[in-house]
Amino acid sequence: MNAYATTHAPMITAQTPFFTVIIATYNAAATICKSIDSVLAQTEHAQILVMDGLSNDNTASLARRYEPLGVAVYSEKDHGVYDAWNKGLEHARGEWIIFLGADDYYDNQDSLYTLRQALTNGPKDACLAYGLVEVVDAKGQVIAVENKPWNECRDTLRKNMPYTHVGSAHHASIFRERRFDPEFRIAGDYNFLYPILTRIAPVFVSTYIVKMGHGGLSTSFTARLNLIREIKQIRRGHRINAGWRATFWLNIKEIYYSATKFISTILDRQGIT
Repeated sequence: MNAYATTHAPMITAQTPFFTVIIATYNAAATICKSIDSVLAQTEHAQILVMDGLSNDNTASLARRYEPLGVAVYSEKDHGVYDAWNKGLEHARGEWIIFLGADDYYDNQDSLYTLRQALTNGPKDACLAYGLVEVVDAKGQVIAVENKPWNECRDTLRKNMPYTHVGSAHHASIFRERRFDPEFRIAGDYNFLYPILTRIAPVFVSTYIVKMGHGGLSTSFTARLNLIREIKQIRRGHRINAGWRATFWLNIKEIYYSATKFISTILDRQGIT
């Protein structure tokens, strides 16, 4: 059993909610209320867990205002989003687990109901499901739509995460022996899900839509460089043969972002930028 394996998994009982929604936060005071409100507004009731990384703004205090409505808030130091997710799994009771960022939300109150119907009527061996992700700006305007049906994106599994992971549903059973590796800061979902996705196709629900704030973990030059290095680490760890073209272009991107980061650092030190 590896360092991030566990025997403590959500146990399904007659009193189990169908969904647990885990919201990881750090200094997210500007967006956390909208995220929580959107889950509370769902016609499908869900257990809501807010896992705060000991924010130094008022994120935790804002989230605690929702405790009378059944929202559980935990605020303690963590080692990144995947560590926060692992901590949330210790408290999760849902049959299906959904992870949201603090700037992710639903704008349709039937989103979780739609997802539940698809899972209930879908393949009995399904353990993963995902839907459309609408990337929005600060005004809530859609600037991109991500994710495609599995048969259109599965071939990218050898290269990177085939779909945007925001709002995806995971059957609680997949966490019984493994958890996310907190050593990863950006691509931990890809590392965790790769061996599962090679065996079992996820369910794509085109009517299940999650709004995702533009920005996040992988948008800066430094983050993109770190993402590339994590993907290379994952390929080595899982012995993934991505093909020479994919390997070549990933190396080129690493060189580009490394050079960009280096030049930016020099310019910052000289006060040019």
